[in-house]
Formats: sequence, C-alpha cells, structure tokens
Amino acid sequence: MVNQHRHFNGATSYMMWLQEARKTNGRIRGFGYGHEERNDTGIDILLNGDETYVDRANALVDQIAAEVEIPRSVTRRSVQGFRPNVPAFIRGEPRDMWRRVKIKEDRSPIRVFVGLTSSAMIDEDDLIKRGCAIAAFAIAMSNVRPVIITPYVCLGSSRYTGRGTRNMLLSWDISTQPLILSELMAVTRPEVTRHIGIEACRQLFGPIAQDDPSFHSDSFSEAKMRVHLNAKPDDLYLPSIHASDPILNNPVKWVNDQVNKYTSGEVTDLDITPEDY
Repeated sequence: MVNQHRHFNGATSYMMWLQEARKTNGRIRGFGYGHEERNDTGIDILLNGDETYVDRANALVDQIAAEVEIPRSVTRRSVQGFRPNVPAFIRGEPRDMWRRVKIKEDRSPIRVFVGLTSSAMIDEDDLIKRGCAIAAFAIAMSNVRPVIITPYVCLGSSRYTGRGTRNMLLSWDISTQPLILSELMAVTRPEVTRHIGIEACRQLFGPIAQDDPSFHSDSFSEAKMRVHLNAKPDDLYLPSIHASDPILNNPVKWVNDQVNKYTSGEVTDLDITPEDY
C-alpha cells in the first residue's frame, strides 16, 4: 500500500501545484470523460473565487435559531454585588444583590475537515446543498470564533488489489479571518468539490492513476482518516458525502446544532449556582 497526501495552506498554492503537475503529467481525467471544461472551471473558481450561491447560504444563516453572539458578562443574583435587588431584600432572601459575572468564551480557532469525495449516486444539487450548509456555519461563526475550513479529497485504487493499493489524499485551508465569501463559497461548486478534486488526486501518482476508481481504503474509518489528516480531537470531522448525510437530511438543524456546540459559554464566578441563572 502506498499513501500520498499533499496539504496546501490555501487554494492558490493548491492550484499552482496542479498546474505544474499538468505540465509534467498532462491532463488526467477527473470525474468523467469529456468534463475537461468543468475541471478548468474548478481551477478558475479556486483562483478567483465565486459567489454563485451566497444568497442560498445566507438564507440558511437567517434560519438559525441559536444565539450566536455570547455576552462577555452578565448580571446575576448574589450575596454581594454592585446594586441591590430590592424585591429579594424585602423577601429576606440572602442573594439580595446584583453582580456582574464573566462568561468564559472559547475563542480558539475551529477547524472543520470537509470530505468532498462522492459517488456518482450523489447528484450535484446535494453537493451544492451540503456546501451551502458548511458555508452558512462558517459565516455564522466568523464573528465569534475563527473558523478554518479544510476541504479534502481522497481516492484509492483498491479495486485493483493485484496491482497494490494506492491511496491519494489532497487538502487545503480556507480561513475566515478575514472572511472572504468568494473563497469560502468554492465549497458549494461541484466543479471544485467533485471535478477538479478527482483530477488533482490522480495527479499525485500521475498517469498510472488515470482510472483509479475507488475511495481511499481508510475513507470509511473516521479514526484512520483523522490520523491521515493530522486532525486534533476537538476538530470537527465531516466524512465524504453519502446519501444519509445528516447535512443533506436537515441542513438547518445541522448548522444550528454546530453553532450551539461551538458557542457554548461558561460562567467563571464559582459563587453563582445553577438555580440563580
């Protein structure tokens, strides 16, 4: 078994590498025969950006029920504080003052590994729908915590076991600090998520991989793929897209759940008990 993994710090370096690989190996088939124009469109999108589905992603953001903005401090009842709570004092309650307590907020970057590989049974609208949900999450979070989207494409040759197994993995980073919508929205375009990614993976091995048809041999194991991607335990991992993908089944719920998960705050004043909230 031979594994090849190339990671790029951005779409530009990714596409520059691909263009150089084409000079060495020539063009290699992507998703299907006769799709060279869509491969070239994918290169253009990654180099220059695209905002075709921005409105669709923003429409998802508008449907989020989660409270994205977390206050840095809130007022709570306490036995001591800066202002009296008159009704509590009259009732003889011990916590008859108001005080400010800080909310501990995690502002560390969130990295989201996004598997882009898909079988032919996944249609292009599903690719767009999933991409818009991922973009909506990044947009919603961009003012709260830095988000790094790391799309990855993985292929393999495991169908031809007699020839040995080749595993191919490509990934690149999309940062939201600052948020550049045209760069982020590349994850909504099938030319990027399907067509050019397949050619780029095959370029790792050159013409010998022209007809490699299968998934990476570890693509169905999250634990193994996390190792290949150098993912940390707190990183959000999304496997390659599949028919029962929860993002496809209910994109609004998925975005809402992720925003809730990554914006949870914690009161740091130990004098405050749960019943005082």
